[in-house]
This record gives sequence, structure tokens and C-alpha cells, in this order.
Amino acid sequence: MWVVPAVRMLISVPAGVFAMSLNRFIRSAASGDALGNGLLMAGDYLLRSDYDRAADYLDTVASIVLAIVVSTYLGRALPRRGH
Repeated sequence: MWVVPAVRMLISVPAGVFAMSLNRFIRSAASGDALGNGLLMAGDYLLRSDYDRAADYLDTVASIVLAIVVSTYLGRALPRRGH
């Protein structure tokens, strides 16, 4: 699953572009990491031996989430024409 490391690497880019304060970034990153890791641990516990069957679905969901994040970022970061 290549998407998770890519998202974790790129997550700080919007914070730098929009000059987010370090304190707010650390709080947001810690909250997001705790939530994400909690979901991954819960999923691991629930799936146990059915991971191979669920891996196909997880790849698809991760790709959709990445596409939503990137399109939202680009929609906010790029200037709009006609304004």
C-alpha cells in the first residue's frame, strides 16, 4: 500500500504553504496520527486473517481518499479564473 507513506510525506506541504503556526501543526498532526493509527489498529484487530481479502478494498479506498485530498488542496490553493 504505497498511498499511506505518500500521504504522510505530503501532509506538511499545505501547512507550509498556508503558513500554519508550528503549535497548530503539531496539534493537528498528532491528532490525525492518533486517529489514523487507531483506525488502522482497530481494522487490524477486526480483520485478523482476512487481510488478503480486504487489501483490494483498502487500496481502492486509499486511492479515493488521496484523490479527494489532492483535489481539495488544488481547489483551494490554485487561484480561480474570473475573480
